[in-house]
Amino acid sequence: MLTYARREIEPYQSSSTPQDRELRAFTYGFLRGPKAQPVRLSLRASDGRETELSIGRSGYSDVRSSPAFAWKSLPGGWALITLSSFEDSQTVRQFVGAFPKIREGAGIILDLRRNGGGSSSIGYEILSRFINLNPAVNQSGQGQMGWVGRLGFEPIAKNEAQEPAPALID
Repeated sequence: MLTYARREIEPYQSSSTPQDRELRAFTYGFLRGPKAQPVRLSLRASDGRETELSIGRSGYSDVRSSPAFAWKSLPGGWALITLSSFEDSQTVRQFVGAFPKIREGAGIILDLRRNGGGSSSIGYEILSRFINLNPAVNQSGQGQMGWVGRLGFEPIAKNEAQEPAPALID
């Protein structure tokens, strides 16, 4: 399966990061096709024995997706922010709405480990809450405002999160 996906699917996936390419290859690409038509797999075990399986593309009730934005308070007053996607501007709206409460804590942990990517504008809107960003460094040619405020959120003049500082999890 891995060999097939790397050879036949991954080279044709458009992505901005390695983890996004893997997500697209093994979810969208690998299972692409009519949802009523199952995926047929020919598998070979390490002992050479071959098996064929037919696996449905849809109808799974035990699969849950992670919300694009979630946060919770941790012991010691730390806030854990989980951002699993930058694909929808609703993520920024939720983050901006929760940020005043989040920044009341002792510190912030920003968890991006399962983030599959999306729009850089969404990432920049969130990042702008933590650091001063200069729109003049933007290379997108979007004018003086650049990406700041492109999604309809007010650009900030300075870092809103004077304290606490974010910590990135690897």
